[in-house]
Amino acid sequence: MKIAIASSSLLARVVIEALEHSQNEIVGFITMPDQPKGRSGSAKPNPFRELVSKEWGSIPCFAPESDGDLQQVLQSLGPDLVVTLAYGRLIKEEALGLPLHGWLNIHFSKLPLWRGAAPVQRSLLAGERESGVTTFKIDRGMDTGPIYVQSSFTYAQDECATEALERMAEIGATQLMDAVAMIEGRIAPIPQQGQSSNAPKIDKRELRLRLGSTSVELMAQIRAFTSQPGVWFLYRGQRMIISKARPSSIKVEENHITDEHGKLLIGTRDGSIEIEKITPEGKREMSGSEFLRGRDLRQAHPIE
Repeated sequence: MKIAIASSSLLARVVIEALEHSQNEIVGFITMPDQPKGRSGSAKPNPFRELVSKEWGSIPCFAPESDGDLQQVLQSLGPDLVVTLAYGRLIKEEALGLPLHGWLNIHFSKLPLWRGAAPVQRSLLAGERESGVTTFKIDRGMDTGPIYVQSSFTYAQDECATEALERMAEIGATQLMDAVAMIEGRIAPIPQQGQSSNAPKIDKRELRLRLGSTSVELMAQIRAFTSQPGVWFLYRGQRMIISKARPSSIKVEENHITDEHGKLLIGTRDGSIEIEKITPEGKREMSGSEFLRGRDLRQAHPIE
């Protein structure tokens, strides 16, 4: 089967590798246009485009600007199937109908739960321990199409979104192979059933540490938004991004940061969390103990 892959994420690597080791042919890559980044504001390719250009340069990669451009790309590639994973574009009906077998999407939730752009982040923020991976056929709705393959997924203890997504992508690559076999065997997907929920795109305002919360609530926020883009707070006017944390049983003054026997702690409504990795503004990521070197935090200091 001739397959095109549409993505803007490095998570698609495992999907490419799975297809490479199958009897299918990857005829092209599709991604989002380059976006302005950094202080210069110059346009730069997303991680997926950089990856495929470097490691699969013999396969053409397209970044259509419009729906019309996308249709032209599909007509030139002539794929039997398009597989998407974190592509970033809602596919219009005209494009959906061009490949012989339509479009498949690898989605990181147990649909119809958490339809939308940030299913893992929303699931972790809600404090869930269980989620899933679903490979389904795209239709006109937002993650509403019929399901080929679906698997349950359990988050590891204190696992963050980035870590969970990497494990989920592996499951998705395996699911894709099963879904392609089902298509070739003319096995129809099954309509989604059950109550749905939405997973909207992350708002930057959600990334500031929710001071005044419980330890469980703060851990849910940190796990959901680490490591991209990351939860932050202000300490002495500087932004500090939390890279990794864990609950602590030590009682610390609420909304304060302190050094307790070499551990960097932030006080919560009911205790504290220990900051294991932190990135001070303008500096590299460091451990909590590294951060404490040269800083006297034996007395708790307020944070914002």
